[in-house]
Amino acid sequence: AQSSAAAHVFGAVWSELEQAVGREAMLFPKEIMWLGGAPGSGKGTNTRFIMRERSLTAAPIVISDLLQSPEAQAIKAAGGLVGDKEVVEILFTTLLQPEYASGVVVDGFPRSPGQALMLRMLHDRLLGLHRGGGPHPRPIFRIAVRMFPSEVFPSTLCTTPATTYVGWVHTQSQPSVAP
Repeated sequence: AQSSAAAHVFGAVWSELEQAVGREAMLFPKEIMWLGGAPGSGKGTNTRFIMRERSLTAAPIVISDLLQSPEAQAIKAAGGLVGDKEVVEILFTTLLQPEYASGVVVDGFPRSPGQALMLRMLHDRLLGLHRGGGPHPRPIFRIAVRMFPSEVFPSTLCTTPATTYVGWVHTQSQPSVAP
C-alpha cells in the first residue's frame, strides 16, 4: 500500500512538472547529496564541508526552509498539513533551477517512508531520461544519514558522537550502506 501511494504521488508530481516545463527542460542536478537525520544531528554543520569536498557552489536546499514557501504557508494557513505531494512538488521544482545544474546538497529529505520510495523513483526516472539521450546527465545520488543512539537524544546531543551512514547510488550498482 505504501509503495502504491508513493508511486501515485510521484507519478502525479512528475506528470504535472513535465507538462509545465517540458521533457527536455527536466534538467535535474548532475549530483545530489541527500542529508538525512534528526534536527540537531549535524546536517547543517556538515554541509559546508561536503560542499567544499564535492566542489558544490550552489546554496544548499533545506527542506524546512522550503516549507516556508508561499505554497506551503497557504496550506498551513488553511489549517492543512504539508504532505508528501506538496513537499515533493516544491523540492522537484527547486531542483530544476539552473544554479543547481552541477550539483547540490539537500538537507532533510526524505523525511518519510513514502518520500524515500519517491527518491528511488526519482533516480530511476532520471536514469531513464539519461539513457534516452539528450541533455540529461547520468544521475549521481549520494546519501548520508546522521544517527544517534536513542538513549542520548536529545539531552546530550552536543556531547555524543554521531554515526554517519553514507550510501552511494550509481547507475551500475544498488545502493550500499557503509558505517
